[in-house]
Amino acid sequence: VAFVREHANPRLQLAGILVNAAQERTNYVRDFVSMLKSTYDAAIFTTIIPASVRMAEALDVSKPIWDYEPQNPVSLAWLAFLDELEGTLWAS
Repeated sequence: VAFVREHANPRLQLAGILVNAAQERTNYVRDFVSMLKSTYDAAIFTTIIPASVRMAEALDVSKPIWDYEPQNPVSLAWLAFLDELEGTLWAS
């Protein structure tokens, strides 16, 4: 963020950190998310985007996941994140 502010966009602001393609069943991801929350607290979005083969399939056919498979947990998570991001942007 500091590099981009210095070299390209001095007005850049960080909206938050999104955990993406996470395999939440693994201890590693749970520990990693816990570490992020303890280190960055408010900067972590509560929505976590899960890993899914369906995401790769959607990319292969050049479609957003929410068009490719609307009820997939990844689709629902992305839509939840967009709502969360919108709320964050309006709050600032």
